Formats: sequence, C-alpha cells, structure tokens
Amino acid sequence: MSKSDSPVQYADGSGRNGTIPRIRKSFSGVWRLSTPPFLGGIMTLRSVLHDLTAAPAPAGFEAAAVEALAAPLKNAGCELRRDRLGSLTAFRRCGAENAPLLMLDAHLDEVGLIVTSVDENGFLKFGSLGGADARVMPDGEVTVLCDPPLDGVLCCLPPHVQTAEEMKSFPAVSDMAIDCGMAKEAVERRVSPGTPVVFKSEPRLLKNGRFVSKALDNRLSAAVVACALERLRGAALDYDIVFCASSMEEVGGRGAQAAAFGLAPNAALVLDVTFAEAKGAPADKTFGLGELTVCVGPECDRRLNAALRQAAEALKIPLRPEVCPRATGTNGTEIQVSRAGVPVAVLSVPIRNMHTPIELASMDTAESAVRLLAKFLTDLKGGDLL
Repeated sequence: MSKSDSPVQYADGSGRNGTIPRIRKSFSGVWRLSTPPFLGGIMTLRSVLHDLTAAPAPAGFEAAAVEALAAPLKNAGCELRRDRLGSLTAFRRCGAENAPLLMLDAHLDEVGLIVTSVDENGFLKFGSLGGADARVMPDGEVTVLCDPPLDGVLCCLPPHVQTAEEMKSFPAVSDMAIDCGMAKEAVERRVSPGTPVVFKSEPRLLKNGRFVSKALDNRLSAAVVACALERLRGAALDYDIVFCASSMEEVGGRGAQAAAFGLAPNAALVLDVTFAEAKGAPADKTFGLGELTVCVGPECDRRLNAALRQAAEALKIPLRPEVCPRATGTNGTEIQVSRAGVPVAVLSVPIRNMHTPIELASMDTAESAVRLLAKFLTDLKGGDLL
C-alpha cells in the first residue's frame, strides 16, 4: 500500500515509508472489517464496537485493532498517526496556534496468551499476555496468530485422572496447553515461541441491550471516544484534542507512558472499564451496569472531575464516584507523572466478567458515555487546561 493510501501515518518516517503495517491477508479467516466499513453501512457505536472487539490484538500485537479503529476516526475528521510503540494517535485541531492540548486515552490491547514452547506431543505451552482469568481457560477456544492462523482448544487433565488434591483447585496456566490437532513437526512448521494467541469470541447482542464479547476491556472505551469525536465535527473549540488508543496497557501501561511523554498534553482524560455488579461480587467494589464512574483520589484532578460531574448533571446521566486511595489501576497512573506532571481524570464504564472471553456491558450505558464525553469536550475551555 502506498503512503498516500495509508489510513495511518507514523510520526517519523524512518525506514517505514510512512505507513502502518496492515494485517496480513492470511488473518482474514480470523477477522475482517465489516463491509462496508461499519456494520450496516452506518457508523454507530455498536458497529464500531463490533469491528473493534472482533479484531485479534493482544498486548504488544495491536495492529488489527489499530486498523479497525482507523476508519471511524477518519470519519470523525481526525489526523491519524502511529507511534513507535504501536499506539494510534488521532488529532482533532482547533486551528489556533499554540492551543492547549487535551489528551484522551483508551488502551486498545486485550488480554491474551503467548506461545512459549511446543512439547513432544504437539501441544503448545503458553504464558499470559496480561491478566487473563485462568479459571475460564480450560476447554476454551483460541486462535493462534501464526501465518496462516490456527484454531485450537485449551486443554488440561480431565477430572477422571486427577488426584483428589488436584481436584480442589483450578489448574495453573503452567498445567494447561493448546491443542491444535497436529503432530509436533507439523505444528513447529507453523508456530514458533513468541507467537500470540487470542480467545475466540463472536461479538453478539443479548437481551436488554447487553453486548458480549472479548476485549470490551478496553475497546468499549475506544469506540466511545471515536463516536464522541464524530459528534464534535464542526464544533468550535479553542483547544486541541489528541486521542491516544494506547498499546500494552495490560502489560504495564507502556504505550500511554511513551505517548504522554511525546505529546506533552496540558491535561488528560483516561477512559477505561470498571467492575459491574455481579452475583457474589462485593457491593462496595462494584457498580451498576447503568452507571458511569469517575475516579476520585490523589491521582485524579478535582477540576476535571468537577467538569465531568457538571456535564453528567446537565444530561441527567448517573455518574458515581469510584474511590481510588492510591493508583487508579489505569493508564492515568503513567500519564499523571509524565514530564513535569499532567492533571488526569478517569471515566469508566462498568462491565461484567472482566478479562474473560465473555465480557458484558450495557449498550445504553455506553451510549451515555458517548453523550457525556461529547458534552464535556464541548463545554471545556482551553483556559481550563492551563
């Protein structure tokens, strides 16, 4: 693909012809964008979310999700680049010289696995990319992202051959393997150590607007930002916006850390997911599926939080405080201490079953997040960021 055809350009041009590496054709059996680029041909939150969550993009291997997000961000009128650590940045400029800069961040990676070895029977041993929930792994389906990709199943010892002691606990990751149905020699021709693996999960809508998929953490927030920026087309702002769809949050927030240093924003709003109420979950650590949350604590800027609350009140959108006595557990921690310090706020959408292939969110709440973010960005003044 030529430089002029590329949906995304690198911030530098060092030996890459200014283009983002496109997902290989052989991945088409695993994932492809909707045709036209949005489900049903119209850009909606659901269509953007469908394409984003379907993309196979574990931490450190985000190219497919970057490609899926490029179309809606271009539709929102943004200028796109990809930095050296793989984060996608989308600029929405106000036209004024030396305008204040607000950074929006939503990490794009998902939890996954990475192949560590092939044993004598052709089973793939693996480690975790991020904190995938090992309790739901046995008997799960995965896709090994080799060229071309391989389907596989996660296997462990059946209960019939386990000892009574082994039956008392869930198997550790080190005790599981991936079975691709092939002999050792055949597998080794396709798969090498370091090959990433994603969980198989078809995005789908349940009753009452409940969306279920892998990777809602945190592609839900990325979809929210893209749709909010689309609503801002034509709006007169006196500050610049840069949206960082950051890489590698699930393995330490490295993408956001590097991006914040390079972008040097005046302030930042991080969007992520948080814990929704569920059977057996402690009420003081979870939130309703119909609510949004804003983090409060030493990491979070009180002026930005006040602006978020004001926007929520104007729209009559429930916004609950999520108390974070130390770090927020989001990219806000890395962004806040970039350079000489960046004021940060964290807005979250509750989901169930976090870090599993069946994460669940309310589409109504996600739509509320789009409305709230658009209102917050419209009401914000450049002077508020200085």
